[in-house]
Amino acid sequence: MSFILVATMLAAEGKTEEIIKALLVPKSRPCNCADPSAILPIVEDSRQERGCLQYQFSQAQDDPRRIMIWEEYESDEAFEEHKRGKNFMAFAARLDELIEGELSLKRFNVLDRFH
Repeated sequence: MSFILVATMLAAEGKTEEIIKALLVPKSRPCNCADPSAILPIVEDSRQERGCLQYQFSQAQDDPRRIMIWEEYESDEAFEEHKRGKNFMAFAARLDELIEGELSLKRFNVLDRFH
């Protein structure tokens, strides 16, 4: 059974743009940051992974520092493979400097899919 994982975080003061670039800037597009090698195209790569059904990245309308990642995987194995990916591991290693407080993770079983 597929499941959805919703991750929410509050960007540390002054780190919102860095998080957005790390998650969204595709490999094929140049970036304007000081260290282009630090940019990790996590969203683009995750959407290509085996077993990733959906991967959405959002920003709260009332608080631009509030970030949400909505992921759907076909199995636990697919999610575990995602967590072993180099981009995910590099981003996860930097979470303490990028976010304020704790990363919130909620997992939901998919009961019905709209097609």
